[in-house]
Amino acid sequence: MSKVKRSDKHSTSKNLEKERSRKSERNSKRSLLEKEPQKSAEKSRKSEKPSSSSETPQPQPQEILQVENSVALPEKPSKANNFQTLDSHIRHYIQCFESKMVKKMYESENRLKQHMDLLIENAVKNIIENQEECRVMCVAPPSAPPPRKKTRFDVEPQAEPYNWPTGEHPIENPAWPEGQLRVLSTHPQRFLMRGDPTTPFEVEAGKPKVNCIFCKLPHFSDCCPIIPDPLARREILKDEKRCMKCCGKLEGNHQCNTKPCRYCKAIGDLKSDHHSSICRVPKNIE
Repeated sequence: MSKVKRSDKHSTSKNLEKERSRKSERNSKRSLLEKEPQKSAEKSRKSEKPSSSSETPQPQPQEILQVENSVALPEKPSKANNFQTLDSHIRHYIQCFESKMVKKMYESENRLKQHMDLLIENAVKNIIENQEECRVMCVAPPSAPPPRKKTRFDVEPQAEPYNWPTGEHPIENPAWPEGQLRVLSTHPQRFLMRGDPTTPFEVEAGKPKVNCIFCKLPHFSDCCPIIPDPLARREILKDEKRCMKCCGKLEGNHQCNTKPCRYCKAIGDLKSDHHSSICRVPKNIE
């Protein structure tokens, strides 16, 4: 701000000096003009001659000063005039630019129209040329699809579907051979997987004897006729602190080596978390 103020003061001082010089020039010119008519008057007095009517009147000093001032000091253009000239120039340039843009727009529109006309003409020609083919395609019936190649599923005989148990009739074609199935009088035939406790159980030499966990008799635990209720069997396992998956005692570092429940596996449930002796599936089916 200080620099700006200094520059303003410097410019004003220069302007004042210029005005003073102009005023001094004017005063000098006025003094010269005032002296000249006095000298001419003295000369005319010395040489007094009759003036003729044809002589023109001399101009007065005031008129001469006015003419010289008008010629010597031309007026400065004002700021308003500068703005008006700038405005006129800007408008002129804008009008020139708009006229050029309008011409370019008309030219581009004409080109687009010509291009679209050519495209429409070509499309109409293609439709007329392919008209017969379109009629044939629309009237003719659809052709039959090509014959399908035979696969190995068509040639090889497919296996019979597995009949899942419904509870109405026993399974005619069980998934296990008859030699591996055991008969149980207390359970349905489709869940028979253990031997009849009434029949004698043959034990081969060198193998341990199978005893029921619940009644300690020589038969499988899931075929116990003395304690057939799975809930009662579950309570016995809890009292004796046995595992619900393998029926082993929970002592020390117990490792549960179990397999999925046989009855749940026959249904298709492979995520069973209990022993086959405490399964409720046979009880519910009865």
